[in-house]
Amino acid sequence: MAEETDPAGYRVILETSESDETAREMLDISGQTCFLHALCRTDLKTKIKVARV
Repeated sequence: MAEETDPAGYRVILETSESDETAREMLDISGQTCFLHALCRTDLKTKIKVARV
């Protein structure tokens, strides 16, 4: 039986003296270069196998 779950959410708090536009650009760039962000954007189906021992 397969169950679907809601995607995980996250919040980023960035404190900087840069403008809001520059801060948004920094966050966008980091999201494009981070392997975890890339994984979260990938449509994957998780398969789990449970065996009794």
